[in-house]
Amino acid sequence: MTCRDCGKEISTLALACPQCGRPVERESVAPPPPLDPKPTFKTLKVLLMIGIPAYIACVFVVFALVAEDKPTDSSLLNHLLNGVAGAVGAALVAGYIVSLVISGLKGKPFFVAIGILTLPMPAFSFLPIMGAIRMAKPNSKWARKYYDVEKMRIARTRFPNAQ
Repeated sequence: MTCRDCGKEISTLALACPQCGRPVERESVAPPPPLDPKPTFKTLKVLLMIGIPAYIACVFVVFALVAEDKPTDSSLLNHLLNGVAGAVGAALVAGYIVSLVISGLKGKPFFVAIGILTLPMPAFSFLPIMGAIRMAKPNSKWARKYYDVEKMRIARTRFPNAQ
């Protein structure tokens, strides 16, 4: 290492140049980034945006290849109809599961429990969707992440007993 003023060689351990006395400038090293960052809502949103269409596409392919043929003239049309039927069913199930997750994040365990218990009863399938649409409790992860001051005030007014 050389001194910037006089150009003499100095030790890397020296605090100042022994010839001219100029302090040695050390290069600051930034700390390394954390090795395993925690997943965030943004990560969850990206996973859902990729995972749900991939799930629907997989179900489309499986139904197109495996399901029974319908009485039509074209084999290709049979496969497409089977795939569309499977994809629509997969989209409905994925939407139901997403609404259950959002209801849980909004602090509504009643809607999650009823949604899981009534899964085979389509007449009650609106319950987790209703829980996902309604206002979140102010102490929920959803409210802390997405609500501004005004919306948080409304949530506290609507749920005065929430902690």
